[in-house]
Amino acid sequence: MASGSGVESSQKENRSSKGKPKAKQSKSKLPTWITSNLRNKRSLQLWFRCWIATWAAFILMLPDRSLTNLGQAAFFTCMVLLMLPPLMTPFLWLMAISTLVIGALFGWAVGCAAMASAIKARDFLVTGAAIQKAQQSAASATNPELAFRSTIFEGRYLDTNSSVVFGVYLVVFTYFLGFITARAQKLKLFCIFATIVLDVHICYGPLFPTGNYTLATIFMLPIAYSLAIAAFCIMFIFPRTLNADWTDELAGLVHRTVDLLQVHRAYLHKAVTGQNLPETHDDDESTSEQEKDSDSPRLASFPELSQEFEAQFRALTGALVQGSESLAGSAPFLELEPSRGLFSGKDLRKILAHVQKGGVRIFGMNAFHHLLESEHPGDEATRQQAKEQAVQPGGAKEDAKDEDIEIEEAQPSHAVFHVHASLRLMHWRKHIRVAESAEHVRLREDLLPILHRGAMPALTAAQGAMQALEEWLKSSNTGRWSLTSNQRKTVLDSQVQKLKALRDALKNFEDALNHFIDKERIALLKPYEGHFLTQEGEDGSHFLSQDTYKTFRHSARPVFLCLLFCANFSNFGHTSIQQIQSIIALSERRVFGLTESQQVQLKVDHGGKLDYDKLTPVGAKIWFPTGLRKLGKIILSRRSGAGGVGPGSGAVFPSEIEDNGHDEAVPVVRRRTDQDIELQSGQPLATYRMHAPDADAQHRAEMEELDDEEEDDDDRADQDTIGSSVVTAPTIRETQSLAPHQGQGQDVNSTAPKPNGGPIEASKKEEQKKKRAQRAHAPDPDALPPTNAFQRFNRLLSNGYDTACSPDGIFALRYALVSFAVWLPAVIPSSAGFYYANRGLWALIMAQTGLTITSGEAVFQLAGRLGGTIIGALAGMVIWYIGAGSGRGNAIGIAAAMGVVLVPLTFFRAFVPLTLLIPCMLSAITLVLVVGYSWIDTHLPVTANSGWGKDVAWRRMLLVLIGVAAAIIVMLFPRPVSTRIQVRKGLASVTRDIQRLYCLLIEAWIISDLPEATDSVHKEHAKHTQERIDAKLVLFRTRFQMAQAKLAGLAPKIKLASIDLQPRGRWDAKSYGELLSTQARQLEALSQLAGSLHFMRPEWRHQFATNTAVLNPEVVSDISLQLSLIAASLDKGDPLPHAGIGVLYERVLLAGIFSTRVQEALSAQAQRSGSEGTPQSFFAEVLSFETLQTPDYMNVVLGAISLTTLAKQTDELANIVAKLCGELQIRGFDLLRDEQGRRSLKAFGIEGF
Repeated sequence: MASGSGVESSQKENRSSKGKPKAKQSKSKLPTWITSNLRNKRSLQLWFRCWIATWAAFILMLPDRSLTNLGQAAFFTCMVLLMLPPLMTPFLWLMAISTLVIGALFGWAVGCAAMASAIKARDFLVTGAAIQKAQQSAASATNPELAFRSTIFEGRYLDTNSSVVFGVYLVVFTYFLGFITARAQKLKLFCIFATIVLDVHICYGPLFPTGNYTLATIFMLPIAYSLAIAAFCIMFIFPRTLNADWTDELAGLVHRTVDLLQVHRAYLHKAVTGQNLPETHDDDESTSEQEKDSDSPRLASFPELSQEFEAQFRALTGALVQGSESLAGSAPFLELEPSRGLFSGKDLRKILAHVQKGGVRIFGMNAFHHLLESEHPGDEATRQQAKEQAVQPGGAKEDAKDEDIEIEEAQPSHAVFHVHASLRLMHWRKHIRVAESAEHVRLREDLLPILHRGAMPALTAAQGAMQALEEWLKSSNTGRWSLTSNQRKTVLDSQVQKLKALRDALKNFEDALNHFIDKERIALLKPYEGHFLTQEGEDGSHFLSQDTYKTFRHSARPVFLCLLFCANFSNFGHTSIQQIQSIIALSERRVFGLTESQQVQLKVDHGGKLDYDKLTPVGAKIWFPTGLRKLGKIILSRRSGAGGVGPGSGAVFPSEIEDNGHDEAVPVVRRRTDQDIELQSGQPLATYRMHAPDADAQHRAEMEELDDEEEDDDDRADQDTIGSSVVTAPTIRETQSLAPHQGQGQDVNSTAPKPNGGPIEASKKEEQKKKRAQRAHAPDPDALPPTNAFQRFNRLLSNGYDTACSPDGIFALRYALVSFAVWLPAVIPSSAGFYYANRGLWALIMAQTGLTITSGEAVFQLAGRLGGTIIGALAGMVIWYIGAGSGRGNAIGIAAAMGVVLVPLTFFRAFVPLTLLIPCMLSAITLVLVVGYSWIDTHLPVTANSGWGKDVAWRRMLLVLIGVAAAIIVMLFPRPVSTRIQVRKGLASVTRDIQRLYCLLIEAWIISDLPEATDSVHKEHAKHTQERIDAKLVLFRTRFQMAQAKLAGLAPKIKLASIDLQPRGRWDAKSYGELLSTQARQLEALSQLAGSLHFMRPEWRHQFATNTAVLNPEVVSDISLQLSLIAASLDKGDPLPHAGIGVLYERVLLAGIFSTRVQEALSAQAQRSGSEGTPQSFFAEVLSFETLQTPDYMNVVLGAISLTTLAKQTDELANIVAKLCGELQIRGFDLLRDEQGRRSLKAFGIEGF
């Protein structure tokens, strides 16, 4: 809808501002959100639109005719546009105002119902006598009608029965609206305006002796005027569709990836050279070496580097997560509006899915600098300082050798001390350091320069490819409404050139990545080539002996860390290449108007790629809505950031905390017993196992689960991976038990799928009904599942009671109580007139909107509301006296003054960060209210005149104080909902998410280790297994992104928890921050473990699974159990068992060594017996230098390090939780464990570890 030239120039300005060096941007002392929006042409357009709309709404109340029509709340027109500024695209704005209007109409309807009920409850004899008496008194007045009206607002016709009815309606419906406010953030506009309109009827309705059903027009008319003004401005002042805005945001998401790659380049460059990355992109070896040799700067230690760059990594990663979540939340709306452009809404959703895949992969790249920080503290000064500050473990006295080991194992001051590190693990760490020292291959001096020299060109090429993708997305967003043929030709030529540049950048990236993986990566292995030389000095194929293999394994940690970087970057690179290739293919079809078959044929005819010079671009087309059936589902979804409709938009009084503080109930099915299986199958257990569903049934069940996830985005977080696996499919053991019987002529046709569906299709609806029933009724340890209607009704009552006692229910109760308390003076005869004359309605509205779920948020909003109200009241007085002078106001002067002051107010309202939105909005609203009331009281006959200028200002401040004070009192008593508890339970919820993600990955690894996965004879079996793995990984990526978003949402809550109203003492914000960082690194490790599975070939997967601890049952159960214990401890505040803290890392190492030895023994037995049934291990007997150079080996390293990192970070998490929640002590356990460690060391040496 916007012109192509305007959008293109806007994007150029945006890009130029983003491309400036940081040194230049830091010269401005203004916040980034101000400078970036002032440089952005689209932001300036939106600013102008908001200013015009708000100013027009204010001017509308100045003429007498429109003022008379609008009434005594005429200023509310301007207030609505400040609460809901016209920033959105037309369709999203239509969605938002629909909820607003429906809410206002709902409040009006409830108010009318309350009025009708109250009229019937009145004592008509008493009311009639009071009316007759008032009419007789008013007959002698100069203006009888005005005199009679005054008696109404003095409360002379109040009736107890009528007031009770109004009070009941108020309590019931404010409770209902309060619950919706807490539970459904996307309906917040509905609730706020329903409450405001309802308040008018409830406050003023009891005063009228007869029915007055038009009271709501006090606010309804200003709302209608404001919506008309906003509609005109959105449609005719710089209009734009959601498709266009969404494409720009998608380009911004890609730009964050570019920035993150830039930080990775800067980190690697400074780690090697000690200098900042130059502003140019010339990263060749000579430049780096010249800088290193000429300046010889001091190389900062890895903890110092991490401290310098961690804030950048964290900010960009958080922005990437939030941007992805915001786009995903608004993506369903793309298919609900007509638009003209190159891509349809469905196309853009596909592009977002590709970008999100790359986002998950680049998240794993952060592990490199995290591991450098933790595994290599740095120089000797840092290590010596750690030795001096080492804390000796408590317990019995140990010998001097053990004490030296403990001092040597002391962590640097920035790390959390490993309280429960065992003596055996300390010996192992010391042995590793000794082996590394003996190898004389240093990470900092020897390997990092090699990695820097090889990786910098590839990182630069990756950055260039992502920049080209960003530029292409911006170019595709231009020329939507080109009016002339010359404009259209210019736009199309530009798009073809950008697409060609993207294809060239992709080719450059692909070549650079292949060169890095195939050539430069090999250079990292050269220092270890000596392990592969035979005694004659010639190149050999294998290690000299087991000793040389173990020496390599123990001393190769530096090269393993470098290979970790290579693997993560390779996985990101290949994912990005596939992503860009798919985007290019889609773009070619849209630019040149090709079908998929035509595109394939043209590529075949032209050697694999299209010749753009021989094709004619067709450009943008009109796309019609295709997803209107999903409208209701989108509105009711709990996903945030839906294009300005959800809480992320900050539309009206947004909650600083999007989550409600309670952990969403995750349906977990009851474990099936043998009796359950017999009852469900109708046959004995042995027969059931014999006729268990085959792998096809398992695969269908997994794909149905994946389809459920895709169809219902809102319930993704509430579905339990483990539980759904138990419900929808048999265990792997059951699947494998079928194989022997299938070859023995067993009749399995009863369970096999029929071509036309058979029994499986016939029972599909029944299975889905069972799944829904199992999800609806979570396992109750105190009651069996309901079996009849009476039990189901009782279960429903129990669930309702639990909901009422939840944080949402408590908030709704407080919402109703504060509404009733502040409303009560309006129906007391002695205070009703005072309440009306001093606009007590606004105190009621402020009390309702000022109520929050948690006390920390209440303190924050209290400060924001008071500060904003005071600033707005003072500014309103200044504007009034500037425009009106000492008189009663001048329309031209007031309009001019407001036109000037609304310029900064609308800018702040449109672009201010969410943390400052409340004070900015309240200051703007208060200013408009002071000036508006002053104008109304001086130009419109009203029953109660509050004055003007300072009189209105101090009354407004007092009303805000009353409303906020009422909200705070209700929040404090009987007990406030603690933000600290909310944070703790939120971290427990994330821990459970991590557990489910880990279990989901283990399921995928189990599938990959099945015999069918490496079946080279029956390729269909291998393909079938790979589809199952891919389905699990798609599910993993979806839930991984949701866990990331949940974790990112906890960061601001930790700050709010620091100001929580809790008298128990100071809050340990540092430990909770460490919990947040540790969980982020756990997600990081899971991302890498998933990447190693995805990019490892099937035969390597099997070798990795059999030679490492990834599928060791004890390790899987230990990690799952420890995560469950940590989540339960955080959730309930219970202490952790001392014996289970800090042991996972050691157990993973032991299990890995045990798995390797088992495989070595099996291989030796197979060689002695001449059997070929047991494959030899890649990691020992046949590990050649050539094998070491294969790309699969770096994914093996990635998987192994990610598993140990996950275990280590879980130990770290347990240490922090034990510090917060305490431990269940077993006195002497540490001494017992160390004694056992000494015995094993004495018996087997360090190799027996």
